[in-house]
Order: sequence, then structure tokens, then C-alpha cells
Amino acid sequence: MIEEVTVTSVQLTNIDLSQLQTIGDHIKIRHNASLTSIDLPRLQTIGNSIEIRYNASLTSITMSQLQTIGGNVDINDNDITDCDLGSYSNQYCP
Repeated sequence: MIEEVTVTSVQLTNIDLSQLQTIGDHIKIRHNASLTSIDLPRLQTIGNSIEIRYNASLTSITMSQLQTIGGNVDINDNDITDCDLGSYSNQYCP
């Protein structure tokens, strides 16, 4: 488990945290112009909020095992065409 994931204004094309299962507090991924995909396939729990915003090239989010989000969900202003948020897919995928 890690407490938080924050990625802001970096030149990554992919975020791959394939072994991560729990985030104790929040995940914030914002203002990353080159980011195309976020892969957290084993993530099950986010203790607080999730914010994924202003990533103009982001087309894919994979969190297929996600079961619990303890706070707000804000996924906006991206270009997502492929979205898997586990049990939250119907509610929050564009």
C-alpha cells in the first residue's frame, strides 16, 4: 500500500503501477499533455478521492479490479476511449 499517487505536469506517456493494490488516500493525475494510458490492473481500493483531469492525450484507463473508492471521483477533460474502472465502470467511465 502507498498513501497517495500524484502525477502533475510531467512528460510521461504511460503510468504503469501493475503491482499496486491499495492507495490509502488519493490519486491525482493532472495536466500531463503526453500521457496516453494509465495502467493499475490490480488496484482494488482508493481510500479517498480519484482525480484524473486535463490530460489531453489520455485515451486509456485500466483499473479492472477496482472495488472501493472512499471519496469523490473526478475524471474529466481527457480524451478517454478505453475505460475500465472495475465495479465503477458503468458509473464513471465516459
